[in-house]
Amino acid sequence: VGVSKFGWRNNDTEFICPGMSNNYVLDTDDIAPQSVIDGYSIAGDHGLWLQAMQELRKNPKARFILAASFAAPLLKITGQRIFGIHNWGDSRDGKSAAQYAALSVWGKPDTIKILASSSETGIERMSALCSDLPLCISELETLDEHRRAEFENKTIYMVTEGRGKQRGTIKGLQQSASWRTIMITNAESPIVKDNS
Repeated sequence: VGVSKFGWRNNDTEFICPGMSNNYVLDTDDIAPQSVIDGYSIAGDHGLWLQAMQELRKNPKARFILAASFAAPLLKITGQRIFGIHNWGDSRDGKSAAQYAALSVWGKPDTIKILASSSETGIERMSALCSDLPLCISELETLDEHRRAEFENKTIYMVTEGRGKQRGTIKGLQQSASWRTIMITNAESPIVKDNS
């Protein structure tokens, strides 16, 4: 059976994720997400990974972010809402390391993370593709003031609402994308301003 995104299927009894054996084939309508799909793979030494995660879990923030990564697939089956976590602090505070650890649960962090400079449509499509998996958006500090305001006022709402824009086509309405995730972001400053 062909499916267009990861996540729960068949009345929440089967989970679609590359590397897991099941009767589903991930079949997207374009070629661009193939590198992301390939990024969700099993690699490395499980024992070494466990040792590194045990050390990381000594940091309360990193422990919470790692737990959130594991929790993302549970949102749907427990009936919980989408939420976001924003880890901010000084440089060398371990923000990126915590986010990489969270992504390493599912695959190759460099391949499956989303850059904040991505377009809103790009973030929407990644959210839909990676449905029921954590969505890590990094490097918010690279955004200029206009793009940061757009991220703050549009992108956060879109991701946490779990639904993409309604779009028209020549034949009528396109089915809008949907997802359920935990959004994990990091930066050197808060995600919103006092006057937001």
